[in-house]
Amino acid sequence: MIEVNGKTYELKYNIRTIEQIEAVTKESLVASVRKTEGFLSIQELKIYFGFALFNDSGNRVSPQQGMDVAESLIKTEGYMKVNQMVMGAIEKDCPFLFQVD
Repeated sequence: MIEVNGKTYELKYNIRTIEQIEAVTKESLVASVRKTEGFLSIQELKIYFGFALFNDSGNRVSPQQGMDVAESLIKTEGYMKVNQMVMGAIEKDCPFLFQVD
């Protein structure tokens, strides 16, 4: 769970969310993660975060609102922590992206 300004959120990823992110970034999520060794650019991080953010009622927030929350968290918690949140949630929700066997 993520708390910002007294509101609780959660990052949730699925194939549809990944497709939306890839359409915006014009790059495969796996290719981007491999190319950057898991350290997304700030712009990519905000997009990956913004498109996967849900409020405590289980509703997806708008991508713009999600990106605003991401920017706020980057400023207060630091880039590394937010990047770890995103990478951890992707690995948890979409383990099929990183299976080798």
